[in-house]
Amino acid sequence: MAARRPLYQRIADELRSEITAGALHPGGKLPSEGEIAAKWETTRSTAVAGLRVLVHEGLIVADRPRGYFVRRWEPMIYRPQRE
Repeated sequence: MAARRPLYQRIADELRSEITAGALHPGGKLPSEGEIAAKWETTRSTAVAGLRVLVHEGLIVADRPRGYFVRRWEPMIYRPQRE
């Protein structure tokens, strides 16, 4: 029997799937740390660990004290400089 993934990773997995499915839009606010902890019946530090995974993946940004937001993706424009 395969070992279950840690809870913080399952939290990150669910939020990641909501982002990639389009349920959470760019610039949209994610639930608070406390709301995530209550939903998953865990501690706030476990919720923060799950959110931190997504911050490190570049999917969300932390804007203290306002909360966590889905990262806006903007196309990169390459403008070569002539010498």
